[in-house]
Amino acid sequence: MSVLSFDEVNKLGGALYERTKDIPKKKRKKKIEDEILELLIMAYIDGYHRVDPDADIPVKEMYDAVYYLIDGETFADRISREIDEGTLDRSALERIAETEYHRVGETGAYNSAQAYEARTGLTAYKQWLTMQDNRVRDTHWYLEGTTVLSNGYFYTFDGDRARFPGGFQKAENNINCRCIISYSFR
Repeated sequence: MSVLSFDEVNKLGGALYERTKDIPKKKRKKKIEDEILELLIMAYIDGYHRVDPDADIPVKEMYDAVYYLIDGETFADRISREIDEGTLDRSALERIAETEYHRVGETGAYNSAQAYEARTGLTAYKQWLTMQDNRVRDTHWYLEGTTVLSNGYFYTFDGDRARFPGGFQKAENNINCRCIISYSFR
């Protein structure tokens, strides 16, 4: 799991919203982007070390994970657009913080599993795990317990695919996702 819980990330997003809601637009964008960036770096490092606690963090891979495009936008693009459109309210910032923190952490774990597999020669497997509660979306229940090779994809019944939670091409399959991957090596 992550260093921060989903609730803790939501609280950080909400507090960031409150601290920045009355500052000028340009400074607000920069402040929010900088603080979310710091959170995402922490998420990547945590995810990477979840699989291989002693590994060095590959900075280029971390950068690529943090600034990954979903529906053509990075986290910073979404924040900027929502501020410009006047739609960045407290819940929107909480959603962005939680969704991106989770996605980047799972990306770090995936990248770490790939590196560990290459370094050790062991074959890595990954298993999709949901929170098994009434908040799990149908497309993710469909994946519960599915195991694939580490470089394989998980396919949903709505035509989307991902290598890990938060890695779908459709934003609706990533937003508020709480699923995790369990890695094993043989």
